[in-house]
Amino acid sequence: MSGLKKIFSLIFNSKKKEIKNSDYKEVSSKVMNYFIELEHFNFMNCDKESLSLFNFKNYFHKEPKLDYFDFIRPNGSPQNYMQMFLQKKGESAKGKYLMDAKASLFYLPVAKEEVLRYFSNEFNKKISFTDFQGFPNSFLIHIQLDHMLKPIKDKTLESSVVVSPIIKYFLRPGKSLKDLELDLISTITSVIESENYSKISNDLEFNESEEHVELAKSIKFIHVRYKNWLELSRNIQSILKSYIKHSHFDKEGVFRFSSDKDYEKNIRLTYKEYVGVNSFYIEDLEKVKYNIKYEKIGKALKTYLALDNWETLKNSGERVDFFNNESINEIKRILRDIPITRWPSGFPLGLMQQVALNLIIANSKEKEGFIFSVNGPPGTGKTTLLKDVFANIIFEKVKFLKETQNLFTKIQFSEGQEDYYYSFHSKLKEYRILVTSNNNAAVENISMDLPKDEELIKNNYTYLGYNKNESCWGKISAAMGKSANIKEYFQNISDELNNLCNIHASAEYSFDSLEKQISSMIKTAQVNDDFDDIDDEKWQSSQKQFVNIDGDNKEDRINCVRSKLFKTMMDEYCTFLIENQDKIEKNLTLARAYFLGGKEKTNLDSQINEKQREDFIQAMFDTIFLLTPIISSTFASVSRFLRDLKTEDIGWLFIDEAGQATPQSAIGAIWRSRNVVVVGDPLQIPPVVTLSDDQLKLIANESAGITSESSFFYHLTRSEVSVQEFADLNNKYGGTMSDSKNNTKWLGSPLRVHRRCDSPMFEICNKTTYQDKMLHATKNKDMVEDPMYMSQWFNIGGRTTGSGNHYIPEQGQKAIEIANKFTQNNPGKDCYIISPFVSVVQKLKQINKNAVENKKIEIGTVHTFQGKEAPLVILVLGVDDQRTGPLDWASSTPNLLNVAASRAKKYFVVIGNSDTWGKKEYFDTAFKYLSKETVKIK
Repeated sequence: MSGLKKIFSLIFNSKKKEIKNSDYKEVSSKVMNYFIELEHFNFMNCDKESLSLFNFKNYFHKEPKLDYFDFIRPNGSPQNYMQMFLQKKGESAKGKYLMDAKASLFYLPVAKEEVLRYFSNEFNKKISFTDFQGFPNSFLIHIQLDHMLKPIKDKTLESSVVVSPIIKYFLRPGKSLKDLELDLISTITSVIESENYSKISNDLEFNESEEHVELAKSIKFIHVRYKNWLELSRNIQSILKSYIKHSHFDKEGVFRFSSDKDYEKNIRLTYKEYVGVNSFYIEDLEKVKYNIKYEKIGKALKTYLALDNWETLKNSGERVDFFNNESINEIKRILRDIPITRWPSGFPLGLMQQVALNLIIANSKEKEGFIFSVNGPPGTGKTTLLKDVFANIIFEKVKFLKETQNLFTKIQFSEGQEDYYYSFHSKLKEYRILVTSNNNAAVENISMDLPKDEELIKNNYTYLGYNKNESCWGKISAAMGKSANIKEYFQNISDELNNLCNIHASAEYSFDSLEKQISSMIKTAQVNDDFDDIDDEKWQSSQKQFVNIDGDNKEDRINCVRSKLFKTMMDEYCTFLIENQDKIEKNLTLARAYFLGGKEKTNLDSQINEKQREDFIQAMFDTIFLLTPIISSTFASVSRFLRDLKTEDIGWLFIDEAGQATPQSAIGAIWRSRNVVVVGDPLQIPPVVTLSDDQLKLIANESAGITSESSFFYHLTRSEVSVQEFADLNNKYGGTMSDSKNNTKWLGSPLRVHRRCDSPMFEICNKTTYQDKMLHATKNKDMVEDPMYMSQWFNIGGRTTGSGNHYIPEQGQKAIEIANKFTQNNPGKDCYIISPFVSVVQKLKQINKNAVENKKIEIGTVHTFQGKEAPLVILVLGVDDQRTGPLDWASSTPNLLNVAASRAKKYFVVIGNSDTWGKKEYFDTAFKYLSKETVKIK
């Protein structure tokens, strides 16, 4: 090798080494860039209540002399789009209160299906692209301003202008995306600072000027907004024309892959709350990216984004595989530290539930923030485990409230006699509990189920459950996040606090003495050494405690006392709320204004100075988390609901159904959290992602600078990668599972004992998905049986009616017949009819509705039923006998069948052609277990 070649080789290899060993900040910044780019492909629909510049112009086309009845109807109600600005008042109309509203302006309208199809062609080169001129339903530029189209207070213009990186593929030669952003910001700033911007026109006149004085003032303000928008748009459009290839605009201004000029018809404005171009998450992702740069992130997020640690941990030898007998000694070590309290229950946790609980509690005591994952196949007790974690967090919170002096500080924020609030000790935020998911049903199920827990009701827990005899407070948990939930919460919370004060009784036992008693019992406890086989069902599914306590009834004594402590600590919690009711109610009044917005919030914002603002926000969140220890929200609502919270302001984050969520969707919530527990099952329905693996790889490489040399490249750029997998790969405690293709997957802290489904559903799931790693411990109650809905496969084939339609009428009729029979025989029991295909679901719903609609029958795609359960599930497969493509898609992984079968507690009925479906991978296993009762119908 020549000297020159050696030099080049050294430079090249050192560069490779530098990239490979890049520090955390470099890796996480690249990953954040990748996520931000991906989110621009998750197109959001623009709000239907938006107003186009073209329509806005029509209201003022007669200026300077205007007619009131162009704006209001004869009865005084606003005309069409004027409902955005006006509301009826008596016989006329007046302007709406919009001072705390934000205006969203949208440019470069696109048809999202068209863009995805374009990129499918560009990235894959597999299909020819056809411009089908779809209706514009999303946008590539979003600009957020205040209600008068001026910069938002306390927000930079840079953060208010969001430009989709998709645009870079269509720029003129020599133009860059960054320059486009800078020019847009500069132009908007210049227009807003111009002399005539936001000036009320003195030239406007009205035909009936004396009749509607208030309305005239309101219309003049609307006119100011119109003139502002018109001036902004002229300048913005000029910039866009200079940057984007002319051929990509059609005659109506839609961003196409063909013709003419831009047009005002598709430039739009809305005052509805809108989070940004294409995504609920971009604003948070940008915020986190900025905080990574300045190292303002907590341990949990730092671990979550440490993708270069995945391979390091895998090869380190530190992993503990709970599917391996070598882990038994480590399990026994983990079991020694019994958590101080437990959620009331007639049974102790199973072995792996107890292991996961102990690890979570140990992490919280030993680490300054952490992230931990638990894999729970359906029916393995994920919620039961979470309840025990909640109980121990609330115990620590009660202890803190009892022991802390000077918990409250009175803060005067303005000159008025009532202008004050109570600030709390800064440590209180460490006990905030937030439950999140990308699934509305998942978060609401937890929030609604906790106060209705059978054990709480049976034992008369008035703080937590619904007492049978009295109207008791059930606000241990509440679903918030979206504005409707927040509004409902504040409508009821004051009354419920008063109810609590009226019915509360003092604690039956001493909190301190019970704590000491349990601590003493734990110290003398010994781990039971009777098991040495990790697959021993006796131990995995045992209803006995895994520790020995000296004395009689040793397995029951410690759990009995721990349950007493739970009740006592909740009584103490109630006492604290009652003793401080005046302070809490004072804060609650301010919290209502802060969270609900409107005039009260605007007035509040004007009174609280910047120095007080941070402390005030913390006090408002402390107040609602005091009243409601566990609050839930979807990921989509986090950036709005928690917009003012920052790094580690949430003590505990629990992510449910994490296998369904894209990795980037959780980042805003994790950034705001100190301790994170991720719970889910990546072997059920994966996240919904519109791009292929090839497209993801190209975006990672070209847009984020993540090359295939990175150890995490191929994990990251799979469409099925999820929050669960990110957390699992950084968890040293777990288990290795192989699929039918011998691909291995590391599952963090797996739960193994299944308690939901009878046979053969358990066997179908265990064989196809969990490689016989699950253990069965189900005892379902008997029901009225009938040969028609016993677990079986109805062999029904047929032809469909058209392209893209997978519905077979004979299958649908049989499904409805079976469902009706079951609900008649078993009143009060639900039945699910599930299909992989939307077209089948639509037809089934239509059939059920056209008959006398049976409300006990729920119909939907597999995705809509994740996290739910019913005694009978009917899987309608559909698909024309002559087609194979849809079958290949449905059988490409076991996930779809796994979700469908694991919804069924007692009976699972499959309806489909066994000659086609029954020969596909995974479905052949289902056919085998159901074939004893398979019915052939011609």
